[in-house]
Amino acid sequence: MDERDILADSGNRSGAKKHLASEWQDLIFQEDLALALDNFNKHLADPDHPYDQVVRYKHASGSTVWVRCRGMAIRDSEGTPIRMLGAHNDITQQMEMEQQLNHNLLKMDELYTSTKLALDESQALFDMSPDALIQSDTNGMIVRANAEASILLGFSNEELLKMNVDELVPQPTG
Repeated sequence: MDERDILADSGNRSGAKKHLASEWQDLIFQEDLALALDNFNKHLADPDHPYDQVVRYKHASGSTVWVRCRGMAIRDSEGTPIRMLGAHNDITQQMEMEQQLNHNLLKMDELYTSTKLALDESQALFDMSPDALIQSDTNGMIVRANAEASILLGFSNEELLKMNVDELVPQPTG
């Protein structure tokens, strides 16, 4: 997709925009135009100020096209700007991917928050249960015990967390 495709004008028989600032400025998002003009004026006043920003244009299809605009003023021997040299790169795909990534990160944060809440509630129910509860790993090592288990079994929670469940089962005498 080239700039003519990006900024095609349905009212123009050739389907392409001319290189007139007024035509391009009609398609740029107004807040982005303000940023671009501000950067442009700062660059003209100070050659060390970079003319580099990302702006959005409204495509003839109604979609948004993201363009990175970079440039530099060509100056005469006295340092006065006489012409602008620049490049416009379509970064729409990159920006859409970045937006999708941010959306996915937001969803992951929401899932993490709800999962953490569920785990916290589960832990609270475990801890407050009137029944003695013990949880062990696949090797039988106790990984969690509530206060009722400590009272019933006569071990502190710290002692229980160092034990295997087999140690809680009475051994036959005999």
